[in-house]
Amino acid sequence: MFTDLDIQPVLLQAKKKNSAAIVSYSAILLQKQYVISTSHILQELEIPAQDIEVGKLVLCNENFSKKQHFNVVSNEFATISADLFGLFKCKNIDNFFRNDCKDCQVQAHSTNLKEYLSIFVIFSVGNARCSKKNLLMILYSWIEIISQDNIRKGEHILSISSPFGTKIFFNTITEGIVSNAFENSSLFLSDCCSAPGSEGGAVFKRDSYDIPIGIIISPFNWWRKDWVGFTLVADIRPIILQILDVEKKDLLLSGIYRDVSTPSYTIFENCVSQICCGVSWGSCILLEQNKGIFLTNSHVVKPSFKITIFWKNRKMLATLIYRSVDNSPLDLAIVQISKNPHCSLSDMTAVTMTLNAINKGDPVYCVGFPLFSNSFKPRNPTITKGIIGAISPYMLKTTCAVYPGFSGGGVFSPDGILLGIIVCNTRIPEDGMVYPRINMAVPISAVAELLYEFLETGDVSKLTLLDSPSSEAYRSWMPLEAKL
Repeated sequence: MFTDLDIQPVLLQAKKKNSAAIVSYSAILLQKQYVISTSHILQELEIPAQDIEVGKLVLCNENFSKKQHFNVVSNEFATISADLFGLFKCKNIDNFFRNDCKDCQVQAHSTNLKEYLSIFVIFSVGNARCSKKNLLMILYSWIEIISQDNIRKGEHILSISSPFGTKIFFNTITEGIVSNAFENSSLFLSDCCSAPGSEGGAVFKRDSYDIPIGIIISPFNWWRKDWVGFTLVADIRPIILQILDVEKKDLLLSGIYRDVSTPSYTIFENCVSQICCGVSWGSCILLEQNKGIFLTNSHVVKPSFKITIFWKNRKMLATLIYRSVDNSPLDLAIVQISKNPHCSLSDMTAVTMTLNAINKGDPVYCVGFPLFSNSFKPRNPTITKGIIGAISPYMLKTTCAVYPGFSGGGVFSPDGILLGIIVCNTRIPEDGMVYPRINMAVPISAVAELLYEFLETGDVSKLTLLDSPSSEAYRSWMPLEAKL
């Protein structure tokens, strides 16, 4: 075992055949002897790698490794030659992309990239004396150091990579949180910023970035023709353990740890559900546990379609109680689950609303079910972090990343108090451009008193007052009509 492990983020380069073009991706240098990265560089160089055996480290023979020359750019832009040493296809990740990942593209215009996303490449560096035994000793040292590091949902992380594979952005640091996890895949989403070329970059816990705990699989760029901007990351521990061909009972090999670091995240998890209406879906928030009353957006639910609420593995039919009129600036609706003795909400928590003032610059979290239907994984809400960017009595804006499916979800304070109901992000109709981090919500302070009165009396007529908001509310939400 190596007591002083040297792990550095680097840049991996190769020249395309019959071309002067340079292909570059991020990577991780181990003990100045080996480099590990994703197999994007092989895909771009059109080197076949799809048919390797799953879950087994495959060493590359000399003839294969000499077909392509690689370089590694380390700190201070020192360039070292590298040879392809081995390939490894991770079983968990391979199953995910084969069986589960059907709704999304990790890059636009990529036809066979998903075939490569579960494959990791290992290179030998310079004149180092490399052997499988030596590599496994280094990997064993790595896993010993990070084996007890919990990667919790909502936890702050850092990534170090070289966006666009260029020296201009060499080893750029970005920050975000763990937004969600895909069950049984070793993969998790983060709202860390990344770009093509960041693949293979190192991911660290924010309070310790000496030893990576994850590796960037891909910028999660495209979903149904919309720009997304999440980053897809792999927990490195299950990958190392599969390469070592060992099991550790004290490690969760299926992926991210499900326990959470603060009570507020438990509130996020336990009060926000997914709501489906026809083939569309959004998010909803539990207002009253015993009666099964949920708050969502008016545009999420349509009177002519069946409404279903999904909570973990539970499916509950719901009835529309109130829906604001179309084009109302208070885009709100109330639904109630149908009475069923088998649909207890005892493990959910009704949200706490605030009447207190909210200030620009306050930290907030947006919580909802973006991008993926209930048949997909994850089955728990996604969290993104930001601040209050602007606020008026009838609108608040955040810098959290908000995507389709967040509608009806919540803007929460760090201690789990509901501040607003997410309505939309910003889209420019002329060119379809979407800006996820410029988004709008209805402040809960604008409607909390009416909601409390309804919950206390059960009088639905109280809610119709929401259909006649003030002229100030309309001005807050009126479309911007201007030319630059």
